[in-house]
Amino acid sequence: MSIEEIKTIVKEHIDQALQGQSKESLKFEFKYKWPNLKDPRELNEFLKDITAMANTYGPDGFIVYGFDDDAKKFNDVQFTDCELKDDSQLFDLQSRYLSNNFDLNEYDETIDGHQLSILHFPPTLHKPILIKNYRTFHKDGHEKRSEEHKIFVRNGTTIRTAKKEDLELMSYDRKNIVPEYDFQVALLELKTRNMGDARAVYELTIENTGRRPISLRKIRLIVETENGIYQLTASQQVISNNLPNSMPNLYVKPNDIRFFQGEAIVFTPGGQTTVGMVHQIKQGKDVIAELVLTNGKTFRVKAEITNREKLDL
Repeated sequence: MSIEEIKTIVKEHIDQALQGQSKESLKFEFKYKWPNLKDPRELNEFLKDITAMANTYGPDGFIVYGFDDDAKKFNDVQFTDCELKDDSQLFDLQSRYLSNNFDLNEYDETIDGHQLSILHFPPTLHKPILIKNYRTFHKDGHEKRSEEHKIFVRNGTTIRTAKKEDLELMSYDRKNIVPEYDFQVALLELKTRNMGDARAVYELTIENTGRRPISLRKIRLIVETENGIYQLTASQQVISNNLPNSMPNLYVKPNDIRFFQGEAIVFTPGGQTTVGMVHQIKQGKDVIAELVLTNGKTFRVKAEITNREKLDL
């Protein structure tokens, strides 16, 4: 869905709301302002909002910040009001707090002379999306309780815990929706050059399960540990299907699987060696694959580790 199509949908909802027709629905919600995502209480409610929207069956979803549907009042906002530097940090929040990463687009746009922020939720195959540890708080800010693996869905214009029938609807969506962009990544091999080197050799496959072809600009593997975040970034020259390619030319058609191998640079926390990253993966840490496309879109998916013992120290 293009940004112009998104703006048209948002404007139609605002126009109808200004005419007295409540336009919040199962897949569309207005919010007057951004939450502070550095505040634990507001962060948890934000996670609840976005997972509920992503988990709920149906077409594309939207959360629009900067308009009060009841008061018919605008409030000019921008993404940085949430205290994050840029929207790439939304991926970091997903990786840290949620069971699965999913496609989530953020746009700051001017509509009817007002600055609004739009969260766009394309249909996803990766539901149910769980909050790993959902926390609620007392008014004084102290934690009331925490619950593991919470699944939320929208119920009309409200949010509730998912029931059996909601999980069945998610299963129906997974069988009948083909999203614009969707990928499966498998890490086949990862070898360090030597004990003190910041380079590694990798082999992986990318399966394009979406309906649009993709052209890759960058591949990054991310491992989050207690000591920090390891990032492995593929170098410019890689081998795709045994043929040398530069990253901007890596092209994967829908329903196609491509094999990639090449050399990568590893950025490690606290000056640790690349060996530390491989060790963390062998011990069971998840690997997140970040794919940056030539059209500027960025996606993160959990990579399948085909054989952790094949990872070479």
